[in-house]
Amino acid sequence: MVEATARFVKLKMKEWKESNLVLMKEAISVLLVMTQHCEDIPKRAVAIYTPFLCDKIGDIKLNGPIKEELLNCAEFCTAKFISVQVVKKGLEAKAPNNIKESCNFLTSLVQDFGAGRVAIKEVIDFAVNSSNNANK
Repeated sequence: MVEATARFVKLKMKEWKESNLVLMKEAISVLLVMTQHCEDIPKRAVAIYTPFLCDKIGDIKLNGPIKEELLNCAEFCTAKFISVQVVKKGLEAKAPNNIKESCNFLTSLVQDFGAGRVAIKEVIDFAVNSSNNANK
């Protein structure tokens, strides 16, 4: 049921290409409600949402709820899974603000869950790649 809801939201958001801020906030709210009220959230449902969350993490209006939601998802799907998803989408990001906020989120993920529960090799590689970015 949770995965079906995530797929429905993705379709309503036009494959995450919707630019309406109110709709984006509501899509994040749907995932927030699922993480607060569901006992189990499958990784597939979170994997549906992570491209959207990682693409919008640099947006100042959505930054706080997205980071909170990614931390909630890390409790359900392991911090390692979330860190790999953020690194994967962060390597594709072109906007310097997305890269910066991805680094900030990974820092807070390591602080909250510890280095042993995060994909530390990928995080270090992402940090090296981010520090070599043309847009400092």
